[in-house]
Amino acid sequence: MANRCLVENYDKQVKIPNKLQACGMSKVSNGCPSLVSPRTYRSPASQGMAFFRLEQQITKASTRIIQSSIFLATFLLSSTTLAEDIAPLKRFEISGIISKSEIERFDQFVKANRDISEILLADSPGGYDDGTSTVFEFKKRIDELKLKTFARGFCASTCAYIFLLGHERTLLANPAGKKTMLLLHPVRWIAKDDTGGVGQIQVQYTDKLNKAVSERSEGKITTDLLDKMYSTDDSSGGIFILREVNSENKSVLFSPSIKKRIKAIPFSDLSPQDLGIRIAD
Repeated sequence: MANRCLVENYDKQVKIPNKLQACGMSKVSNGCPSLVSPRTYRSPASQGMAFFRLEQQITKASTRIIQSSIFLATFLLSSTTLAEDIAPLKRFEISGIISKSEIERFDQFVKANRDISEILLADSPGGYDDGTSTVFEFKKRIDELKLKTFARGFCASTCAYIFLLGHERTLLANPAGKKTMLLLHPVRWIAKDDTGGVGQIQVQYTDKLNKAVSERSEGKITTDLLDKMYSTDDSSGGIFILREVNSENKSVLFSPSIKKRIKAIPFSDLSPQDLGIRIAD
């Protein structure tokens, strides 16, 4: 009777410890007989056997509870993972050469993912077809949606400008090997037959971009600092902002031309954080 009562109580999902006390430690409770009846004498051996059986029932009940808890935890974890898999994406990713088609791709992405909150730019040399227009088209969308931006790997030209226009800007570690860095250079008009990449600097467009970057950083990136880019010899040179400091413990460097193998040297003691840029893994 005591064993059956335990099973019935477990099936009714009552709390085992309280019910055990009710069934096993009092004379009569909820229709359950006591382990030791006042009418019947039981030897110590028989009482020990009764307690042994009771202990077995407790062990079995506890095991079932543990198994049920494990199953429930596994189910909840699986449900959470499934929900994450089917949830709308919040990050739009850009890599490689950036063209005007990225704007259309972004707009299509937003239609399907209304909760978008950030843009990741990874390993991009920038754009070659009216990059200035592309940057400002992205700026409109970044401002409208208050998007954060992240950069990983080498992010140059159009890529760097889009990144610096984010409402919160973060440089990420690059597990692929190449260190994360930005390269900013002036807008140039380069003819198709200009293999040297020298072209002609477009001061008006460059100043417009630099002003937007400075304003977004709340003046932490000054236009005076950005004007250093006008000293470049070609489109391969410019201002480098490193996520990891170089051997001289500096993060902001300049080279007039990487193509000419002119080493980038520090020209500022500012860190990415000083420029309003976050660092994260």
